[in-house]
Amino acid sequence: FTGKAFASTTTSGSSALIVALNALKIAKNDEVIVPTYVCKSVLHAIRSVGAKEVLCDIGNSWVIDFVSVRSKISTKTKAIIAVHLFGVFVDCKELASFGVPIIEDCCQSLDRMGGRLLTSLSGDISIYSLHATKCLPVGEGGLIATNRKDLAESIEQFREQNKNYFNLSDLNAALARSQLSNYNETLERREEIAG
Repeated sequence: FTGKAFASTTTSGSSALIVALNALKIAKNDEVIVPTYVCKSVLHAIRSVGAKEVLCDIGNSWVIDFVSVRSKISTKTKAIIAVHLFGVFVDCKELASFGVPIIEDCCQSLDRMGGRLLTSLSGDISIYSLHATKCLPVGEGGLIATNRKDLAESIEQFREQNKNYFNLSDLNAALARSQLSNYNETLERREEIAG
């Protein structure tokens, strides 16, 4: 469903972001660029690793604005968090031109938004939420995915060292598997309602 070579579950979308930040070795005094329109748990995750969020404007489509990001890039910038919202995609290929790792916040999506495949995007790490209000509702849970082998190894190493804090419960995992079996029908119904 993610279209990535590697995927691992976590306890929540927020914990998936913490794992992603650690996998990218983001630490104290580093800066992470985020849009002004973002869930507060994103800010908490950034602060939990000792980094500082740098807010940039959103454009008319409600997602992070390239021009605003460009004005915020500095030598301290270690990542950009691109949040896909309301069926609107952030152009991660455009953001990649800054040469900074991109974390895609796909917490309001799984494999499709607005008829486009998320797998066509080019972030370094994607995070997902499996909260009860998300596209794949399992009560609580998260997912982290990447195509980069080095990041996959870093993710697994961090999770192994902190397994008591980041493992999805067996019950939530079982529910996620059962929800995947009818995910396409659920998504079609959501799209019908949205239409």
